[in-house]
Amino acid sequence: MERRPPELLDRLAIRAAYLHHSDRKSVREVTAELQAAGEPVRKDDDIRMLIRRALASGLVKIEVTRTLSTGTLDLDVRLGRRLAERFGMRNVYVVTDRALAGLKDQDPLAYGDQIHLGLGWAAAGFLMSRIRDSDTIAVGGGRALGFTVDAIKGLQTESRQSFADLSILSLVGNNIIRKQDLRKLGDGNLTADTVAFDLAAVLGVDFGQVRFVHLPLTLPDSLKKDVAGEVLKVLGGHLLNWQSPPDIAVFSMGTVNAHHYMVNQRGPETEPVRGELDTLMREILPQAPDSIAKICYKLFWVGDRSSPSKLRKRADALMDAFNQKTVSAPLNLLNQAREKVLVAGGSEMVNAIRAVARASAEAASGQSPADYDGVVPTCLVTDAATADALDTTPT
Repeated sequence: MERRPPELLDRLAIRAAYLHHSDRKSVREVTAELQAAGEPVRKDDDIRMLIRRALASGLVKIEVTRTLSTGTLDLDVRLGRRLAERFGMRNVYVVTDRALAGLKDQDPLAYGDQIHLGLGWAAAGFLMSRIRDSDTIAVGGGRALGFTVDAIKGLQTESRQSFADLSILSLVGNNIIRKQDLRKLGDGNLTADTVAFDLAAVLGVDFGQVRFVHLPLTLPDSLKKDVAGEVLKVLGGHLLNWQSPPDIAVFSMGTVNAHHYMVNQRGPETEPVRGELDTLMREILPQAPDSIAKICYKLFWVGDRSSPSKLRKRADALMDAFNQKTVSAPLNLLNQAREKVLVAGGSEMVNAIRAVARASAEAASGQSPADYDGVVPTCLVTDAATADALDTTPT
């Protein structure tokens, strides 16, 4: 197929992309329609190649300007476009929510959940416009992802989409994360394994196509390294090496501070990393607040790039020790995903998201992101207040 004249390939690419993305036809349906029209298309892989060609060459551009409207939620499309252009991302979705007015002072817990509800709503709309037959979807855990799956469930209830041959990967070992406001989501855990299970159920994915981790977030120090390595290889081998990168990876982000549950929670789950956490809180964060972020429980620096070298060396050593003890996908692997969707917002996240945006701008300009070991997302879903702060960030 690829040996055909470029003019023919471009024409077919535009038509295939339009049928797939605009008319919402599956790859199989597009193949059948083009074959019926006498076009030189032999198999579904030809259609997938044509769609990739249309997107990669700029023949078509996909733009979701609005997701399913719900209550007080909306999208600031103009600001999202401006931020995407400034920071070199494919898409930025900025969620506005009238329900947030005055809520932070009245009920801080409900305020945080309301922000994440909006992020999940926007992320769900984006994901449902991106998922295609045979995709592999990798998911992290946390509140934002819990609300995302909940919103996808709502979308599927109203207009059920079916997909063939989907696979789902859990990215993180299990930890105890409860939904913050049980009035919003009901009881349950928000681990990556739970998110993967719920997403598979909502999308109708055979559970044989779901890779769970089935391990705690941290392995006890008493477990010998060679034994721990074998356990991880058997139960969470997909975290060590992907045969091929996921088509879509969706994850949230957090910052290490006095409010983080791992800092405050004492028990077997956090014991292996207790020393690193306590030292970060005692030695690093008082001098450099909001300087350490995490994606899939891998820590990385988002603080001032001109911080004293002694402080940075100490922070890097502690973060590296922490990361070696957590059972989750390394961020360099996560960066290989075709579509990387970061769902994050709230006032505590502003500094971290600024660092992510700067790294994205540097990568888009052909530079290697300076002093940044996190993930460079292709899509950011965030709240209006965080987006406004980003809008004033110099690139």
